[in-house]
Amino acid sequence: MTLFCYLGYLLSKTPTIGHILENWLRYMTAVVYIGLGSYILWANGTLTHISVTMTVLISY
Repeated sequence: MTLFCYLGYLLSKTPTIGHILENWLRYMTAVVYIGLGSYILWANGTLTHISVTMTVLISY
């Protein structure tokens, strides 16, 4: 774990990668959070439950 943290630190100190991270980090973070949330909803079957519920409600 310490090795990965140190490698990340070294990469962030590289001028080109540091510039990219500075400009795009907010968007990359949002994509990661949305992806993680979507995966959790899918893995727990929540999306299936919602679609079945909506189908039943629409059929009334």
